[in-house]
Amino acid sequence: MYRLVGWNRSSLGRHGRLLPVWSIVLPTVLHGLIKYILETLVQHLVLMRMRNAGLYKGNIARDNGKEDVPEPPRDLVQTYFPELTANFVGFIVPEILVYPMETVLNRLYVQGTRTIIDNLDNGTDVVPLCTNYDGMLDCFRTIWREEGLGGFYKGFGALLIHILIHFLILKLTKVIYIQLSEDFKGKTSR
Repeated sequence: MYRLVGWNRSSLGRHGRLLPVWSIVLPTVLHGLIKYILETLVQHLVLMRMRNAGLYKGNIARDNGKEDVPEPPRDLVQTYFPELTANFVGFIVPEILVYPMETVLNRLYVQGTRTIIDNLDNGTDVVPLCTNYDGMLDCFRTIWREEGLGGFYKGFGALLIHILIHFLILKLTKVIYIQLSEDFKGKTSR
């Protein structure tokens, strides 16, 4: 609420470092827009590459004014798996590329909120998170100056675990599609 109405935070004592909402809205929108554009672009490129390799038969473009009729897919894997793969790659690439910006935004969001974090060096206590960034550019500069490139990738291991879980689910889905396709072919040949 303090961020939204923009009350004088310095006179209230405990919310002195909160950034006003207007200073973090533009970076948040920019982050979401960049991520969306990258995701869409990567998905499109993956599907085009799969189509050129003959792995995907969906949505053939018009050629010389005539619409090419795609050959019907032979099984569930050819029907659905290319798009699942494109969505997976479209998820991974933007997440990795935009991760530094997400780190900066997360630090700006929690600034002034009396947040404490676990001390991962010895694991016996918690440490207050005390930052005083003036905005997005100041946060970028401070992280670069004090922590180096690695500072932008703190918490990256959690993203890798997230990606690994998605990958395992994708592989499991492929196995299920293969099994369902074989079962369906067996029933139709009888």
